[in-house]
Amino acid sequence: MRLKKFSNLYRTTSFRLTIWYAGVFVLTSLVSFSLSYFLLYSAMKHHDHQAITDKAAPYEALYRTGGESELVNALTSEHKADPRHMYFVRLTGEAGKILFQTSPQWHGFAVGSALPQPGRTGWQTMSKPDYDELLDIYSMPLDGGHILQVGNAAAGRNRMLSMMSILFTATLLLSILVAFPTSLFLANRAFLPLRRLNEAMRSTMNTGKMRARVPVAHSGEDLDDAGILFNALMDKIELLITKLGESLDNTAHDLRTPLTRLRNTAETALQSGNIEECQAALSDCMEESEQVLKILNVVMDIAEAETGTMKLHPETVDMAELLDDVTDIYRYVFEDKNVAVSVRSEGDLHLVADRVRLQQVLGNLLDNAIKYTPSGGNVAVNAALDGDAVKVVFKDDGMGIPREDLPKIWDRLYRCDKSHSTRGLGLGLSLVKAIVTAHKGTIKAESKKGEGSTFTLRLPLTQQLPSPEQLNLL
Repeated sequence: MRLKKFSNLYRTTSFRLTIWYAGVFVLTSLVSFSLSYFLLYSAMKHHDHQAITDKAAPYEALYRTGGESELVNALTSEHKADPRHMYFVRLTGEAGKILFQTSPQWHGFAVGSALPQPGRTGWQTMSKPDYDELLDIYSMPLDGGHILQVGNAAAGRNRMLSMMSILFTATLLLSILVAFPTSLFLANRAFLPLRRLNEAMRSTMNTGKMRARVPVAHSGEDLDDAGILFNALMDKIELLITKLGESLDNTAHDLRTPLTRLRNTAETALQSGNIEECQAALSDCMEESEQVLKILNVVMDIAEAETGTMKLHPETVDMAELLDDVTDIYRYVFEDKNVAVSVRSEGDLHLVADRVRLQQVLGNLLDNAIKYTPSGGNVAVNAALDGDAVKVVFKDDGMGIPREDLPKIWDRLYRCDKSHSTRGLGLGLSLVKAIVTAHKGTIKAESKKGEGSTFTLRLPLTQQLPSPEQLNLL
């Protein structure tokens, strides 16, 4: 059981991150200590060697002025005055004969093995048997084949370095013992928002419900931002699922009627057995199927536009000319309903857009204005430049839109007329907004019940729209 708990702990990112940090800390500490140790060792060794050479310099000067006998007499007198002299001194003559030595066995060091060889001068380091002590000896050549050796124990240097090593090891172990659990605690605390995020996602996946949310401390940290974004995403997904359910209900309602009529028409024709009735029934079935296909195609167009995959064919379009074409198409509609439609365009209204899609937008807006304007009413369409964009305003004096319905008119299959007495699919404005968004434009509606409505369309003059070829590469 304990092994399993440790295995689970080891798999956590916080534990592995703590191990990595501990490893980096130990490695950095070792490098820092090694560098400090080397610098301190070099400085202390240089200091010790400098003291030895300073001690040997007067002896060398005495030998030059008074010769061998003068130096030997001076060394003998100095040794008698202080038998426990702190420096090791030895003078050898030709063939390595020892002329003077402070002690045959100086402080326990086997100095006999350090007898200088002809032509061998410089520094030697000896160690005391069974003790962690060192002796530095400097061999200095003199005239006449004589060699002067001066040395001193490096006990202070060795003790200092040994104490430094022990202190570092103890400090490193204590730091690891304190820092590891502390780092693990802080890492767990830092990853707490991520664990909460994982729990919320796991709950959502297991239950299939979109109600799981991450508790957020709003501290401004990156992981808290991830929790905020997750909550916002879940809110949006929940809203989309809710709207999808409403859209499916409305779609089912709108499709049920033409499909039911289609089925009834086909059954009646089959039961009659009359060829003429069957032909008429087939014609009715084709009309109903066209209605169903129209609903499905519009829903697909809206989905493509909202997801950014609608295939646009950008070209230079004259908005004034396009408005005239759309007005001509709907002329019989507003003349038959006795609604006056006026179109006014000002300035050079050329822009880059998909002509067919833009015609759908203008047609839907004009059709809505005519549809909800009573007989004898007026619809005014004004197009003009607005900075770096073309602005088109559709204004009617019709029935208007209730305030509570105004934000919902862009939803799919939403119709202000709950009774569905007015013809239409409830998809026109959803398609308009989707196409306008795909063209990087904006559209807004202003209305009061009984006072008419105003729709303002704004499209940029120049823009980089994705071509069908580019969309196929995605």
